[in-house]
Amino acid sequence: MSFLSNFMPNAEPSLNKLLEDAADVVDRPNTETFAERLSKLKSAVFEHEAPNVQAAATSELLITKHRAFFMKLLVNMKQILFEGRKDVAALFNFLLSNDECSGDATQSFAFYVNEHFGEIFEVFFDYIRSGEMIPDIALLCGSMIRSIIRHKILYERVLSCPDLCIYPYLDEFVHLPNFDIASDAFNTLQEIFRLNAQMVARLFLEKNGVYDTFVPKYNSMLMSKNYLTKRLSIKLLSDMLLDRSNYNTMLKYIGSQKNLMISMLLLRDVSGNIQLESFHVFKIFVANPSKPKEISEILRNNKIKLVAYLSNFHNELDESDARFRDEKSLLIQTLNTLSDS
Repeated sequence: MSFLSNFMPNAEPSLNKLLEDAADVVDRPNTETFAERLSKLKSAVFEHEAPNVQAAATSELLITKHRAFFMKLLVNMKQILFEGRKDVAALFNFLLSNDECSGDATQSFAFYVNEHFGEIFEVFFDYIRSGEMIPDIALLCGSMIRSIIRHKILYERVLSCPDLCIYPYLDEFVHLPNFDIASDAFNTLQEIFRLNAQMVARLFLEKNGVYDTFVPKYNSMLMSKNYLTKRLSIKLLSDMLLDRSNYNTMLKYIGSQKNLMISMLLLRDVSGNIQLESFHVFKIFVANPSKPKEISEILRNNKIKLVAYLSNFHNELDESDARFRDEKSLLIQTLNTLSDS
């Protein structure tokens, strides 16, 4: 017996009729008729007193009786009227966020998304790339991708497929000229790396070959001409390096001469905010008690300039931020000891 018949024996005909009505005109997505039918479907799904049960019922119907319907919605989003586009994203996000199927897992919405995983990401990324033309769709796609990330099984797949799901953000999306779309892309990137640091380390950062591909791409964000991308990238990097789950990655990163040089360059950025964010990356290089020889040599050769710079580095914060003051003092002391090496 299906999950639907166990919990909602009288609901299937109503939901099924609404799905049938919308599916009948899904190939005419730019019509008022389709928009009205989609809106009625969304209302029926959202306004039920038991959202998890209603989400399961809707997912079961989509998979068993209207399998092609949702992919058609996603593919045709640019033709759907404005309010209808928002309804598509709302349904997608609702069904995933309430995906707690206790019956047949193959009838859950997460299973449906996983089954069409590559196709869905290709559709979403095409919309993000063309976001200058239809920015609202790009932002809606961003919200749907974040719903995917928040589902454990789908999140694991995202981390396991960096070429498809992660690298386009590093290479393209955070550098897009549209401010809103680039910012939204960075929000997604932050969610990918902050949601579960242990999974990020196990499924992504510590996989063979990933580090050598990932770091150059990430460093390109650090050197971005976009102020927001640069600042947020530095902040995210310091958070990742200081997370215990990323200890092995941190050791690799702070053992690189190139990474140290980038950090020192950013420390002298014209923006005070970027200088401060960079300080929290630079301090990891200096504080490392087991510095590789080449790292110690760079720091030693630049010691006089670094000490002079740090001695006057944002002194306006010394009274209000004791931790910053103490960290800066410790860095200066540590740099000064390098002369004895």
